[in-house]
Formats: sequence, C-alpha cells, structure tokens
Amino acid sequence: TAPPEYAPARLRFAALVRTRERVVTAAEAVIAVRAFEPRIRDVTVTPVTAIAGGMARQGQMVRATVSASDFADSEAEIPRLEAQLARHLQERAVLGFDIDVRVVTGA
Repeated sequence: TAPPEYAPARLRFAALVRTRERVVTAAEAVIAVRAFEPRIRDVTVTPVTAIAGGMARQGQMVRATVSASDFADSEAEIPRLEAQLARHLQERAVLGFDIDVRVVTGA
C-alpha cells in the first residue's frame, strides 16, 4: 500500500502553529475584545487592506462601543482603554496583520 499523504496534514499543522492563540478572524476579534473589557457593549470588525511600502497589508478595523456613563472619568479612561485594547489585540495578531482600534461612545 502507498504511504499516507502527509503534505495536507503538515500544512494544517503549520497553520495551527502560526495562528495559535492569535486573533485572526472577525469572530476571534469580537471574543478577544469582549473578554478584555466587559463594559464594551458592541463590537464591529471590518477587514481592511492597505498599501504600505509598496506592499499590500491585511488587517482589521475594530470598533468598540462603550457608554460614557460606565466610566468615572470617560475623557481620560476611554482613550486609555483604546490604547490598551489596541496593544492587547496587536500582541495577539499574526505577524504582518494590522489591527486598528477605535473606542467610541454610544447610547
């Protein structure tokens, strides 16, 4: 009998290793955002492609909606939350994948 096909299994394994504990899909981004900050009421993730240095770069635009009344000092806390969330998501992104985060106030 012929030996089993290892190439497809090797490719699947390589993909798993590359994306282990990484935010890749929109659904994973939503889960990561909601787990990071429970005061976030809504999350929208939009795929984006940008040209930088003559090369196309893929990424996501993450828009998180919060209520200003959930914060003691929303003018100071929301920008800090945005920066911390952006850092949190970018640390979990696949190499070369950009995540742009906006935290906005809504009803």
